[in-house]
Amino acid sequence: MAFLAFIICYGCSKNDVNQTSNENIESEFISAVDISSYPQIELSNPVFKDNNGIPVSFLEFLKSNGINTIRIRQWVNPIDQHSSFEEVKSFAETLKSMGFKIYLSLHYSDTWADPGSQITPLEWQNVSYSTLKAIVYDYTKMIVEQIDPDIIQIGNEINNGFLHPEGNRYSEPSQFLEL
Repeated sequence: MAFLAFIICYGCSKNDVNQTSNENIESEFISAVDISSYPQIELSNPVFKDNNGIPVSFLEFLKSNGINTIRIRQWVNPIDQHSSFEEVKSFAETLKSMGFKIYLSLHYSDTWADPGSQITPLEWQNVSYSTLKAIVYDYTKMIVEQIDPDIIQIGNEINNGFLHPEGNRYSEPSQFLEL
């Protein structure tokens, strides 16, 4: 019995234990902000200041304060092109070049999607369910291939489902899961 206790206590040296460095922990930890409106705000040439009142680059300020991931929303065909595929792709490229990870929230709507409003994009309405599935698949595939987000959120606040009425979680649960 004493031999077994000796083996358990001294059988592994400290060097044998797989230790995780702080650097690895920090690289896996997500510190994120949603600045989906930043491209629109940036058009007005705002001046951002640090805690001392000194003008700074907003994105550099975020980076230097530990933000490593940026969440961006994307709408299918927004009325004014903000949060459109083109704007999101360009913004994501800028952010990636600065070392940020991209957390993309696909609303699958032409505007805000939330539990009370999960409206199917106008172009996708009045199509068969099988056609809608194909459209959603192709759209999502295009985004993954062209924007290549690190994290992708399918739908926004989808408590009740998304792409209503076809993707309503309560009245069409199997379709919700398939979409």
